[in-house]
Amino acid sequence: MSSSTDLPSGTGLSRFAVDGDAPTREKWRPAPLGEATSLRVLAFDQTLASAGWVCLHGWTCFGSGVIAAEPSTLKGPPLSVDRGARLHRWVEQLIKAMEPTHIVCEMPPIQGGGMRRPESSLMASLAIAIAADTQALPFSLVSGQTAKKRFGGNSSADKKAVREGIFEVAPWFRVVKPMNEHVADALALALVFQEQHRGE
Repeated sequence: MSSSTDLPSGTGLSRFAVDGDAPTREKWRPAPLGEATSLRVLAFDQTLASAGWVCLHGWTCFGSGVIAAEPSTLKGPPLSVDRGARLHRWVEQLIKAMEPTHIVCEMPPIQGGGMRRPESSLMASLAIAIAADTQALPFSLVSGQTAKKRFGGNSSADKKAVREGIFEVAPWFRVVKPMNEHVADALALALVFQEQHRGE
């Protein structure tokens, strides 16, 4: 097949690209972080079974980890209440150790959001909010979809895309340990919160 440059003039076809001549779309890349804030944020990607957390002061990470539920013989609502109480105690200890100025959680899903147990995120955020209130600390909810769009390119980006987006704009976070999907999600929430409160 002839390329578009071989077509005779006046045919009206020379403006169409053929044989792979079409321009390629550039790969999406997240915007740089910009100036850091003075906030010390303790952020959580929370459920009753597992809560990933990070503590950021500006763009520096001072700690990360996962609060995992302990094995229990309880089931149903009693199990959820017990896990919520235990999470609250763990978060209180974490607050005392990390000394944050702000506490952040992921916004719980509305009407399930595809989660098998959507109440788990809501109850976990309540346990964390009570711990923050006990220490007289500001508590905020950040949309997970906002974090996905910021670092993954769209509100439905998968966890790997979000994590790689964070590492692209802030490669120093690659050395943070532990760093699993729960910690990475908490990190994305903390970064978005910091950007939303720049200048404070």
